[in-house]
Amino acid sequence: DEFTADEFNSIVIQKISTHSGWYLSNDEERQKLSVDDDYSDTGMLLESFYSQNINQSENHQEINFIGNMIYEKIIESIPFEFVNPKLVRFLWNYYNRSSTGVLHKDMADSIDGNFCSMVYHLNSCDGKTIIGDDEFLSKSGQCLIFDSKKLHQGIGPKEYPKRYCLNIMIEFDSIKKPTL
Repeated sequence: DEFTADEFNSIVIQKISTHSGWYLSNDEERQKLSVDDDYSDTGMLLESFYSQNINQSENHQEINFIGNMIYEKIIESIPFEFVNPKLVRFLWNYYNRSSTGVLHKDMADSIDGNFCSMVYHLNSCDGKTIIGDDEFLSKSGQCLIFDSKKLHQGIGPKEYPKRYCLNIMIEFDSIKKPTL
């Protein structure tokens, strides 16, 4: 039998949910609010890889291996090619029923370069990602790909207990579209 995305993602959730290093989201917009303002929390984050970090933690090797597997599957599945892609970050996200992220950009406009974010959903639920005017419900195995300098927001589930996803960010030179 085939190994489905749901089965794979369930194993990934087991690995990351007990992994050390989770912290409350610290978006710049959230920093302007007090703890009793609009949101109970903006979700939890686990940054297991960031290219600017010289001292990468060895305890993230297993989940970085998993993140790399997901990244490679995304790259081989998309109908275009990133020219000279460089991995920038693996950022695992957890939202519960009281989590509501703030509008933010993964990369500041002031940073030169082309950056792409890939939000890979690890479970299906009624949580969602909002990119511009578009809303995407979390669907296990689905990946949203967008410009890292575009405003977006993660929303926690309301009926389901949790939402997990992986935000992969890359830098690239250009995009090569397939020739027909």
